[in-house]
Amino acid sequence: MSAEKINPFDLNRTEYAELLGISPEAVRMRLRRGKLEGEYRFENGKYFFRAPLKARENQVMTTGQMSTLKKKINRGAHETSKNPRYYPQLKARNEAVKLAALKYKISDEIQDRLPRAIEIAQREYLDDRKKLEESNSQRSRLHQYTTGIFNESNKGYDDLRYHNGRAHESQPNKFTATNRGKDWTKKEYY
Repeated sequence: MSAEKINPFDLNRTEYAELLGISPEAVRMRLRRGKLEGEYRFENGKYFFRAPLKARENQVMTTGQMSTLKKKINRGAHETSKNPRYYPQLKARNEAVKLAALKYKISDEIQDRLPRAIEIAQREYLDDRKKLEESNSQRSRLHQYTTGIFNESNKGYDDLRYHNGRAHESQPNKFTATNRGKDWTKKEYY
């Protein structure tokens, strides 16, 4: 038979704090925060604590990580930076660092072809930009004088001419007054 105590709650706050290696005030604060549930009893206006559980004897010790992790360098958002202090010199330096990193990741055969690939990409970019500018110049500019909010419940919503700002003049029967019509009356409070 094991020699268990009849009443395991036989320590006062000071004795319990000494066993834990903390101050009695720390025990009091743990009580207030609810950290000692099941570890004490409150009888006759006094707290009685039971002895804290002992540490496990067969606890497995791990050696931790065998090698150090490579430090991750946060280089920031350099491609999209709007910082006024992001000077061209810093941008050129960061691009040089990126190119140096690519040097070890890409084979020599591909590196020899990179300048030609860059020229082709620049040509395609300029061609695309010219096409976009031509299409923008051919398209007539519409001036928007409204907020962009329109009522989709109107009858003319499916019509292509509905979305211009002057459609109500050419087709008055397709539009109905919204929000405040003819029968609008002032609200009366009672």
